[in-house]
Amino acid sequence: MIAIIFDQLTEYLAKANLLLLKDKSLRHSRISCLFVRYWLMKKGVSWRGNLYLNAIPYIPFKGTLVLGRNCSFGEDTSFYLHERVTIGDNFLGAPGIAFVTGDHEVNNLNYVGSEIKVGKNVWFGFGVVVLAGADINDNVRIGARSVVTKGVYPTGVYVGVPARLNNRSAR
Repeated sequence: MIAIIFDQLTEYLAKANLLLLKDKSLRHSRISCLFVRYWLMKKGVSWRGNLYLNAIPYIPFKGTLVLGRNCSFGEDTSFYLHERVTIGDNFLGAPGIAFVTGDHEVNNLNYVGSEIKVGKNVWFGFGVVVLAGADINDNVRIGARSVVTKGVYPTGVYVGVPARLNNRSAR
C-alpha cells in the first residue's frame, strides 16, 4: 500500500516539476530533478548525458525509449512505445513530434509493430510523425509536418508525406 502511494506521489511531483518548465525563464533547464528522473525511468526511458524537455512528454504506457546525449524535445512530444525507440546523440525536436511504433492490419486488426531508430545529429521540424519501422540515418533533417514511414539513409533534408529527400536542399 505504501509503495503504491509513493509511486503516485512521485508521478504527481514529477509532473508538477515539469509544469514549471512552462515558465519561460526555466524553459531550457536541464532535467535534474529526482522526481522527474524517477518518473521517466518508470515509463521505460533511459538516457546518457543531458536531456532537455520543454514540457511533459506524452508516454501513455511503459515501453523502451533509449536516448543519447544532449537530446531536446519540444512541447506535445508523444512516444507510443509498443516497441523500442532508440534516438542518438544531439537530437533536436520541435514541438508536436510523435513516435508511433505500433499499428494494426486494416482487415483484421492484428497487431503489427517494429522499432524506430534515429541516428546522431538529427533535427525534426514541427509536427513530424515517425511510424513503426523507420530507420533514420545520422545528420538528417526532417521538415515540418513530414511523416517518416521507412528508412531515411542518405544525409540530407527530407520533407513531405511520406518524407522524401529534398533535392533542393543540396544547393
